[in-house]
Amino acid sequence: MTKKLTILIFSSLVAVWFFTRQPELCIEADGVTYNLFEAGGYIYSMNNLSIEKLIEERLFDYCFYDIDRDKDDEIIALTKTDGSDLWGKHAVFYDVKISEGKIIAEEIYREDFSDILPWKIEACDLDNDSISDIFIGVEKETVFYNNVMRRPFFYSWDGEKLNKKWLGSFFSSWQLKDIAFGDYFGLGFHVAAVLEENENGECRISFYNFVGFGFENMKIDNTYRNIKAINTVKQDNMDYLKLDFTGFKNSVKLNYN
Repeated sequence: MTKKLTILIFSSLVAVWFFTRQPELCIEADGVTYNLFEAGGYIYSMNNLSIEKLIEERLFDYCFYDIDRDKDDEIIALTKTDGSDLWGKHAVFYDVKISEGKIIAEEIYREDFSDILPWKIEACDLDNDSISDIFIGVEKETVFYNNVMRRPFFYSWDGEKLNKKWLGSFFSSWQLKDIAFGDYFGLGFHVAAVLEENENGECRISFYNFVGFGFENMKIDNTYRNIKAINTVKQDNMDYLKLDFTGFKNSVKLNYN
């Protein structure tokens, strides 16, 4: 098999993979649909038979969320740190728009969080107001607790910069492993679904709502083992919590409404 033929087959397989997977975000403009995907830490856009890298910088973590309430999602991201697969570097927000018939991601905000070791970024609405909330999971000590561990830091977006909202030490005596946000109970605002782990390796899902000065526990779900991550998926205009497992049982969706 010649080198040229090998490259052609590989390119065809990559194209098939892109065109058959479910897009993470769809944008329609002037009769053209642009589908956004992530692959290898990069965000790509696809329309018809064209695939282009939307953001040149490699991302460590990201989400899509309408932080300015204009009914179009922005890209909320942590950039990747060279030489580390554990933490990100900059929090960067991108406005996704169409310019001269081409989809672009325009950077609207950047802040360096590398000194507090960020490991996750999410956007949510904890108060059901007009201000978007940004969660940045960090790994550090605090004023009252000098052990380095995962901490929940929350900020508010005012349209120009991030303002501190609640820089917490922890949710409970169980350690923070992962977090997701959604209106799982039909309350009209987002609550935090927190994957927590105890010293025996047991995991549980705890739900917390923001009460102005901190978080209040709403519900503690079952105890699980071998959960590696949680995230929110939308189906029929409702938020479901998706649990991703290691091993044979890949994932399960839960609805609490």
